[in-house]
Amino acid sequence: MMDYSYYVNEFGGRLIPQGEFGRVVGEAEELLCALIFPKRAEGMSCEVKKKYLRAVCYEAEFIYERKSRMDGVKSEKVGDYSVEYCDVSSKRGISIHGWEVSPAACNLLLGAGLLTRWV
Repeated sequence: MMDYSYYVNEFGGRLIPQGEFGRVVGEAEELLCALIFPKRAEGMSCEVKKKYLRAVCYEAEFIYERKSRMDGVKSEKVGDYSVEYCDVSSKRGISIHGWEVSPAACNLLLGAGLLTRWV
């Protein structure tokens, strides 16, 4: 599993707090491992591994944002103005067992030749 210093210094991440990073990145890696072959970063070339690690970071941020939105406001009304926010589950894209996968992560994995044929 990658560490927080990679996320902040190499990837440039700022969204996920350090205290939640391990849990969120673990979820992201488990989800992406269902999509890729080989299943782990060990044995990947240096260039492919870089793309894989970036994909994990994108997926971790995607998961963190999605969970934040699920706990947040679904709609608001102020006077005559009202707005409803899109439910993440209503978007179309690649999903694994009902969990939507980050488009940025999918593009990186596709470019690295890591996506399995069924995706």
